[in-house]
Parts: sequence; C-alpha cells; structure tokens
Amino acid sequence: MIVRGPILWPSDHGTVRYIADGVIDSDGSIFEFANFPGRDRVDIRRSDGVICPPFFDNHIHIPQHPIRGHFMDGVDANPAGGRLIAGLNRNVFPAESRCADVDYTKQCVTEFLRETRSKGVIGGIAYMTVHASAAHIALEMLPATWSVGLVMMNQNCPEYLRNDESNFERDAQSLARDFGERYIVTDRFAVACDSQLRRRGVAIAQQHGLRTQTHLNEQLKEKQFIEQTLYPGQSYTGVYEADGLLDHQAIMAHCIHMKPDELELLAEGQLYKEIADRMNISYSVVHKHQHKIFVKLRVGNRTEAVVKWTALVPNSWHQDQGQSRPRTCS
Repeated sequence: MIVRGPILWPSDHGTVRYIADGVIDSDGSIFEFANFPGRDRVDIRRSDGVICPPFFDNHIHIPQHPIRGHFMDGVDANPAGGRLIAGLNRNVFPAESRCADVDYTKQCVTEFLRETRSKGVIGGIAYMTVHASAAHIALEMLPATWSVGLVMMNQNCPEYLRNDESNFERDAQSLARDFGERYIVTDRFAVACDSQLRRRGVAIAQQHGLRTQTHLNEQLKEKQFIEQTLYPGQSYTGVYEADGLLDHQAIMAHCIHMKPDELELLAEGQLYKEIADRMNISYSVVHKHQHKIFVKLRVGNRTEAVVKWTALVPNSWHQDQGQSRPRTCS
C-alpha cells in the first residue's frame, strides 16, 4: 500500500519534521510527493488526516479506563486534603477495587487494549492495581510492547485496596520471573506507600534489573502532606531518592510542583544512563557494576553507598585528589 498525506516524521535526535504533502511507499520509505518516483500511480491512497508514527503512553492506569473523564465527579472545588486525594477516595479507588474480580479485570483489559489501539497507541508503561492476579492478567493479555506494574499501597488508602504484604515478595518475584523486564516495580506514591514497602520493591528491582515508576508532585496539598506530615525535613523527591527508587531508570509521573533541588536529584538519577551512553555499554552492565559496589559496601542504594564510602575513605584522600567530600542527598 502507498499512502499520501501530511506526515509527521520524528528524527533520532528528538526533532520532528512536518511534510505537508508526503508519501509512504510500500517498503516504508518516506518522500515528499514532488520527489516520489511513482507519483503517477493510480493506487495511491489518500490519508484521512496527518500520518503519525505509533504512540507509546508512558503513564497510564488500566483500571481507571472505565471512569476516564470522571475522576473528579462529585468532588468539591477545594476539599481539605486537596482534589487529588478526594478524587482518588471517591472515584478512583472504588473503580480499582473491582479488579479483585478476575472476569471484570479481563473485560477491563480487553476494552483498554481495544481503545488504545484505536487511537494509535501500541504500547507503554501502565499501572494495574494492588491485586497480583490483575497484574498477571494484564501482562498476559497485553502485547509485549506494554509494561505493567503491581501497585504498592499500604497506608492512607482504603483497607480494601492494600497489598497483601505477607505475600508481596512471592507475588512480585513471580511476576518478575514470568514476564521479565515487562514487569515494572510500581510505587503508587509516597502518600500511599511507606518506605518499608517501597524498599522491598526496590530490592526486587535491583535483583531482576527492573525499572521503577511512581507519581511525584502532582498537587500542592499532596506535596505538603508528604513533606510536612509524613516525612518532615525531606523533599518529596528526596523520599524516593533515600529509598533507592530513583536508581532504577525511574519513570516519574507529573512532576509539576518541583523545587530546584528536586530537579537536581532527578538529573542525578539519569547518571547511569548517561554513563552507559558515554561508555558505549548497556544500562544493565552499569547496573551490574553498581550492584557489585552495593554488595561490597553492604548498602541498598546510592545515598547509603556515598555515606559508607565517605566514612571509609580518609579525608586526606579527598584533599590529595583536590576534591571536597561528596555531597549526600536527603
């Protein structure tokens, strides 16, 4: 098939070229129509709109698909804890609780896949729920272009929507073994997942070389609750950094109300990818070297490693190297 129409053509370095009148040949080659050698052919199909490459959605919640557009129904304009928390409690959490049922989950995933494909989305990174069976169903039913996470929640959320903490390792390990890197360690957000559960998830990411994901700084009242009540003295981003979540190619959703020091922490979290790119090695190789260092120092994340290394190495060494002692992160 040969298709003619306006084309958005992304490049490898992040820019996008717009071709007002272009052609995609049957072998996938792209031309401006004026330069297309077969422009006199009669079997050229006209597109109905702009031709785009397929999309990947790197932040989406599968169980919220049935209530899309209705997250804030019945929520006041300015509730005490903020609209985010109020909307979750009133509409989102009850919808997610339905995924405890296997048949409902299969129906939900089927509709999600049909709808996303119809809009040109062929893959991405998704949140499921706290139910291990639901995460397994989603990973089993969706194509390999999708990664899905078992959501970690154990505080400040309904009792009916919390992880089975006694079997969390068993469930997460099983998903990691069955689906490999398609399973993504998924912290709901610091409001609903405590540090102990988060670190258990990070340990599994470390063991299997998995990515992590969570939400960050979506609304101000959420940020204030975390920084003033749950983790006083720490920044929202600093909570995740201290628990090691940022060390595993973390995907951070929203990031709206960020402070400069929080942006710096996220930039440091991209360091391993940069090392891999500069040394022309894979991220997994960098990750394995990091793991060996953690084992050697008997620590669980970068902050602990820096603190341990600083204590072990005499200050005179830093002075000899013309360096100040390394800065640790809150």
